[in-house]
Amino acid sequence: MKISRVLPLCLIVAVTASAQATPPAPVLVDKRIILAQFADCLARMGPGQSEALLRADPGSDVEHRAAETLVHAHSTCMNDRMVLSMNAPIIRGLVAEAMFKRRHPAWLATAEHLPASVPARPARPLQASVPTAGKDAAKRERAFMIAYSGCLAKAAPAQVAKVLETAIATPEEKDAVLGLGTNLNDCMPLGARYQLNVGGLRTNLASALYLDFARQPLHAESAQ
Repeated sequence: MKISRVLPLCLIVAVTASAQATPPAPVLVDKRIILAQFADCLARMGPGQSEALLRADPGSDVEHRAAETLVHAHSTCMNDRMVLSMNAPIIRGLVAEAMFKRRHPAWLATAEHLPASVPARPARPLQASVPTAGKDAAKRERAFMIAYSGCLAKAAPAQVAKVLETAIATPEEKDAVLGLGTNLNDCMPLGARYQLNVGGLRTNLASALYLDFARQPLHAESAQ
């Protein structure tokens, strides 16, 4: 797998200035930093609705409805800096991170000490990299990310936890993702190609690791 540097998606955040002052230049901020603040508010204001989203099957209609319900029920979590189109996978991943830290810190601590397992490479290629347009392409890409991040979360839970412990858009975050090492190749479905996107992979890893814990009988009750 070729790992390439991917520039982060950014939002332009306007800084308020007085009428007499010269307006400063816009400050570029990684979109995920602002979305993480939004997701943390969602987890704080709607923990039950957040759990419903995080326990839904990724990519399902149930997930889509749960994301809409959570966001619309707590629209006050948005602020004047946010002019965003809602993206269920990104919101889900950032809400998962917030819930790990707010409600289930023991899960993340447990993940830090779980042993690595043999990567279970998907048996058939997921053609997410085929450059076609429309909903079908988006569905294929999502299917790829679900399978890929799910494999990584099971193969290297401790390293995934390390990724989630880093600050967003930092060199430490990139180093932690690259610390997944050979798993980045070993979890790649045969026939698929993926240009590494640190932010996109992180949000999917958070969703996959959270779902692994929520589906375990010993942990499922505490997720209610």
